[in-house]
Amino acid sequence: MDILGGVSRKATQIYDHLDKKILNDILPDYQNNQAQASVAAPPPVNTAITKQDGPVTYEMMRDYAEQAGARYPHLAAAQFQLESGGGESPSGRYNYFGVKAGDNEPGVYLPTTEYRNGVPETEDAKFKHYDSPQASMNELVDRWYKNYEGYTGVNAQPTIDAAAKDLYAQSFATDPNYATKLKDIYAPKLASLGGQ
Repeated sequence: MDILGGVSRKATQIYDHLDKKILNDILPDYQNNQAQASVAAPPPVNTAITKQDGPVTYEMMRDYAEQAGARYPHLAAAQFQLESGGGESPSGRYNYFGVKAGDNEPGVYLPTTEYRNGVPETEDAKFKHYDSPQASMNELVDRWYKNYEGYTGVNAQPTIDAAAKDLYAQSFATDPNYATKLKDIYAPKLASLGGQ
């Protein structure tokens, strides 16, 4: 529902019902104001993607990853940071990892960049909606960190760096620099904690 447009239309109806002579005494530039108001359209609002009441942080997502069973919670938090700009640009409602929706799953179509033979291409894809940040993290961990339908999850890797490389190798991401980008995020966090 276009709330700003509705308010603007209602205000126009009210002004139209008032005596224009009185209005012109109160607002001499009424005609100019009216013309400008009809030209300026409100900005589009994407109601398909909603944020929660407070900001989601790297630390929160690290904790959610740990609760979900990720062996490398900093890696999952780095994915959150990289895939959604630290929660500023989710791909769907609470979709902080760019997880695509199945045919019968609720979601939203958005443009995305995928690498084909090392070349970036923009295409539209349907991204999944989740009920909460924890729900999105649970699915990430269940399907990519743990063993899932014959796939050995990245929890099996001996180091966080190997796990980051395995996310790309197992086709979670198509960007050939995915592991390096993740390491650029989690390495300083781990260093600040003394390499934990």
